[in-house]
Amino acid sequence: MAVKWTVLGAFLALGCSDSPEVPRDPVDPSVGPAAREWARWPMPNPASDALPNPQRYSLDGERITDEVTGLVWQRDAEQGGRGIAFEDAPALCEAHGEGWRLPTAIELISLIDFTQPSPTIAPELGSPLQYFWSSTLLAGDPSRAWTVYFGDGHSSDGTIAARDSVRCVRDVRSSRPSFRYERADAEVRDTLTGLVWQAPYAEEKLDFAAAGRHCAALGARVPSMKELQTLVNRMQVRPSIDGEFFPDTASEAFWTSSLVADNPELAWSVSFELGRSDQTAIGSEFYVRCVR
Repeated sequence: MAVKWTVLGAFLALGCSDSPEVPRDPVDPSVGPAAREWARWPMPNPASDALPNPQRYSLDGERITDEVTGLVWQRDAEQGGRGIAFEDAPALCEAHGEGWRLPTAIELISLIDFTQPSPTIAPELGSPLQYFWSSTLLAGDPSRAWTVYFGDGHSSDGTIAARDSVRCVRDVRSSRPSFRYERADAEVRDTLTGLVWQAPYAEEKLDFAAAGRHCAALGARVPSMKELQTLVNRMQVRPSIDGEFFPDTASEAFWTSSLVADNPELAWSVSFELGRSDQTAIGSEFYVRCVR
């Protein structure tokens, strides 16, 4: 029997077009701030892991292009001595020229290489062991913004009164999604990342090893710490996930398959209370949502 798909309508007001696809200007408003809060590309995984979409970069002077996401990054971080105020960060990026901007949280997360002990970023880029600003504010609290700490790779929200580092980004690829998720039976496909998710997750909490066995028995796997963060909806909290396609998701931590690089007794988890990632003992018991 044919599988019946149900499709979420217009995604963040991004329309389809019957005209041929053409290169898009990176400042095209249809690739605006709201649309950028989603991963609009396959999430790169560390090249040393046997996971889909291994990270690939190409260098061009002071710029570095992510061949998986299509994002172009400043190779060097902006530190401004004691750090840069959040309110000054957008203008600092815009000063680099047309299309340059402060990255969103998920864009910044795409740079993490969780197989590196410290800094947790590909050697091609490198990074000071500092927190980096994203443009993404914590839902419901404009006094806090999402940051990534490349000292260990975790993402969290911090006060905008702090002074952190900045790495600017630019879009160059066309991106015109008309919807994000589509459902078939007990699975949900993310049309932007290509990942297929288990919609109802395991009802009982499991330790790290048991989570891996559970997903393998379903013909799937535990997502990497970066892949799981593509499900985080940073425009809402408790739970920070799309409730239509992933109903009844606990506002709690979920396992990833990613061990902490310099301590195999710890693994990464992602909490859907707010969307933070964290390192946890592998004997802890969390929920797991499988992917393939």
